[in-house]
Amino acid sequence: MTKVYLSLGSNIGNRQGYLQKAVESLNRLPETEVKAVSSYYETAAWGLTDQADFLNLALPIRHQLGTTGWK
Repeated sequence: MTKVYLSLGSNIGNRQGYLQKAVESLNRLPETEVKAVSSYYETAAWGLTDQADFLNLALPIRHQLGTTGWK
């Protein structure tokens, strides 16, 4: 198994709900396990700043790379 670190963020609608759904979806992938989930962090948009703030989190996953779980 390979450890992969992901950073996820959302700034539209139910930000926390979308992030929770993303984590749940990742955990349902074949041969994939979410090992932990960070706290939520709110950050201001940068670059295109006339948009809502982002809600972010980070998580490590373990995955058997090269399987049919990822396309």
